[in-house]
Amino acid sequence: MRKSVWSVEDGMIISRGQAPGYLTTIATYQNFELKADFWADDTMNSGIFVRCPSDPKTNLSSKICYEVNIYDPHQLWPTGSVNEVQTTLPERIQTAGKWNSYEIMLEGSRIVVKLNGKTTVDARNGQFTRGAIALQANGPGSAGGAIRFRNIRIRPM
Repeated sequence: MRKSVWSVEDGMIISRGQAPGYLTTIATYQNFELKADFWADDTMNSGIFVRCPSDPKTNLSSKICYEVNIYDPHQLWPTGSVNEVQTTLPERIQTAGKWNSYEIMLEGSRIVVKLNGKTTVDARNGQFTRGAIALQANGPGSAGGAIRFRNIRIRPM
């Protein structure tokens, strides 16, 4: 299986193409606040995974860590949702093709996600307690596309 290709251009971390993959921190985090801006093309499926296993050979999924989704058309977990924890439905926030901001806070079992300043998730789930943070590029389908991240800040609490 091909892996995603990540590059740094003009202060952005970018993944293009159809190959899925992750860019993962070496450090692990328990309680933290993460802020990041993202731009996803309308065909790009992406996300920010938190409290992930740090073994680079592990295939990350919402079964083994939390996935804060970036994919507006997802049927169950559109952008702003935490997969398998809390959805934004029935509301859908359109984020494709423009810069957006995430504020993600995990403290104990509490997970708070703000998308463009609006709280989309405020839930309690103690399934995962510590782990790495990973940016996901899950492929754009047949139309091509890219995911861009910038201004990524992690503040341990």
